[in-house]
Amino acid sequence: MSPKNSKDTSGADKQESFADKAKSSWEFRTGKVILRVAFTLFFISYLALSLPLAWQWGWSAYYKSQPLSHLDTLIAEDLNSPDQSQFMSWVHLRPEHEHDEIQAKLEPLSAKLDPFFFLLFSQWSAKKLEVEKTVFWHFYARYRLRFDALRCGAPDSVQNVDGIMALMPEGHITSTVQRWPHLIPMSIHDVLEFDAKYPANNNPARICRIVYEIEGNNYAIVKQGDWQQIRHTLRSRTELSLREMMRDLQQRQQPPQKDQPATPDKDTNKDAE
Repeated sequence: MSPKNSKDTSGADKQESFADKAKSSWEFRTGKVILRVAFTLFFISYLALSLPLAWQWGWSAYYKSQPLSHLDTLIAEDLNSPDQSQFMSWVHLRPEHEHDEIQAKLEPLSAKLDPFFFLLFSQWSAKKLEVEKTVFWHFYARYRLRFDALRCGAPDSVQNVDGIMALMPEGHITSTVQRWPHLIPMSIHDVLEFDAKYPANNNPARICRIVYEIEGNNYAIVKQGDWQQIRHTLRSRTELSLREMMRDLQQRQQPPQKDQPATPDKDTNKDAE
């Protein structure tokens, strides 16, 4: 063997021994463990983020694939349910050309519907630029949410629901009623008429669960035998507020009265003559 070849062989042996030592070192082994842990955490995070989206997409595709006639099945199964969230999701995902037919079927059933349905109706009306209906359904949803809150039995349930409503997007409701102030009393009047036509009698359990989570405590829902008394109390207070709004609106619409010159007394004129 030539001296040159022997030098090459010894150099290769040194490189291999160095590589073996590097692989067997604790730094190398620790690095491999860290990489494996990092990859595992990345994969778990990916699953945690993607699975709910995939699940939601799957249900969305399933709901959209069902015929509109399935609405009758949902009404029969879920109308009296304490949790109408899946029913609501199905309605929410239906194509726009079905909205009118869906709403026509659900409006006569308003007494049993979850209040969030009416927020959806308000959004549908806004898309069609129906200003009065948009404001009406928004205020009716608030009215029904307050009725649910009053039946939860929690001390601050009404304030909590009002806080939830304040955080929810309301589109252009505020700017609209500021531009046309008469829409508020007109809508509240229509809300009371609609409530008289379809007296609210839904199960408030879904709203109460949200209230209880905010309160950090569980309370007993008011007995069903007392629900209508609560409803009549809510109506009375709303009617009182409506009268005050109407009076305030009329006062603001009246033109300011100008100072008129004093009319001379007839008797005074006679004495002067």
